[in-house]
Amino acid sequence: MDIDIVNDYIKKYKVGPLFIRRLFFVVGKYSEDARIVVVVKRLLELILTSDSYYRLFNGIPVLIEVLNRHGETQAAFHYIDLYRSLAEPYLVADLNSQMALVNKKYDGDISNYTSKQVNQENFNSLTELLKRKSLDLLMSTGSSEYLSDNTSFYYNINPQYLEYYKRVSLKEFEDYMVYRNYNNSLGLARGFLARKLEQILAYDKEREPEGEENDEELTDTRSTGSPDMLDKDELVLNSNSVITAAKLSQPEIVSYFRCRWYLIYASSLNNDYKGVMSDFDKIVEENCLGNLGVSASQVLSEQFSNELVLSVNLLRIICLSVLIVKRSSELVRYWKIPLLKSAILSDPLLNGLIKSYSSCKFDQSLKILAKMDEEYRYDYQISTIFPDMQRILRYKAYITYLSLVMRVSVEHMAGMFGVDVNVLYDELVMVIDMFGLQFKMDVTNRIVEFSPSSSRLHKMGQELEAIDEEVKIGSRSLEVNSIVQGTFPEKDN
Repeated sequence: MDIDIVNDYIKKYKVGPLFIRRLFFVVGKYSEDARIVVVVKRLLELILTSDSYYRLFNGIPVLIEVLNRHGETQAAFHYIDLYRSLAEPYLVADLNSQMALVNKKYDGDISNYTSKQVNQENFNSLTELLKRKSLDLLMSTGSSEYLSDNTSFYYNINPQYLEYYKRVSLKEFEDYMVYRNYNNSLGLARGFLARKLEQILAYDKEREPEGEENDEELTDTRSTGSPDMLDKDELVLNSNSVITAAKLSQPEIVSYFRCRWYLIYASSLNNDYKGVMSDFDKIVEENCLGNLGVSASQVLSEQFSNELVLSVNLLRIICLSVLIVKRSSELVRYWKIPLLKSAILSDPLLNGLIKSYSSCKFDQSLKILAKMDEEYRYDYQISTIFPDMQRILRYKAYITYLSLVMRVSVEHMAGMFGVDVNVLYDELVMVIDMFGLQFKMDVTNRIVEFSPSSSRLHKMGQELEAIDEEVKIGSRSLEVNSIVQGTFPEKDN
């Protein structure tokens, strides 16, 4: 492990619940390396302060045990004493009991606001109290399933607070999306979150609340006046009518677009690369709102400081999804989109991947993908999805290559791809069978040969729906290569 890489990673992200979760992942992965002690101490100093949002983090005992393992006994006792002083009343094994303890701690203070004057100062202090409650639940249980948005709390305390809440509802929703990602549930909640975003725009901006509603009710029954919206797992973006009616301020538009970019990330966590592209296509269509001149691309480039996902990683995910989903004839159109073009030119690894993949230099492509995979070994989420992206792009490369030849040995092809010959043989057999390609394998001589009679019909996985088209248009790759090479100068490789 290179501790400098870890420290650089720490500098990139804002401190928040996901920051804590990421560093805890690093500690768990490299707990036997003595150099991890530096990271553990930094993390414990961040968490174990009286005013910390994260003082109830349920991974603290694991962190202290790492110190013991590396002979840091005195430091371990110091942090044990701190932890007990801050968290001992809430140290119970049962998650439901944990939730009950946290709720009991805050419910009295929250209910006091029913008798207080409704004004901005009291709204701010109430919001802070609700935030601390949410983070105590998140840190102590380790699960986002115990959280809900705060709309019903404001309504129950005093409906007049909703007038203040409307001004920050999109920013609050940003935080809620981050919390939902704490235990890798952002992808699973993607459909609900997309509908919820619509409902915030339509409901909170246009109508007064009719009563308390929890997350489940919002998902299934809450009406926004546009029934068709609630029947879809994606945002309805062919019209700006809902957003225009909301009359968003500039900060609200920034929060709105951040949430939209988060939804693209949520689709990638589901390995839904078609969903990534669908979301991206729509956000490009709706790049600018109102007369404030705040664009989706500007938000991502200039106002995307957050702890959920780095903009460079999100743009890589989008570009890799383009390579996975889109046909060769469509690639150049995407590389000309200013946001993607700028991302490619400023990211040497991504630039090299686009050029080598478009040039059918697949050995270089796979090496670059391996370097990216190595970068993500510290990321507790991207490290789980990136191997699938690698594998899909490798399979697509096999098919593209086979579309350009009539007959090739597995050994020669293994050299072309820089893949172990036995691994390549097994994967080729699987790919030919899986996609019903018009090729057959000479098992004795390990020769792959074009054979029209060998074709069988198979239903492709949704994320690879376009791959069969690559067989038909693979010969266009040289044309695409020449355009790509002209678009992205060699000096940026």
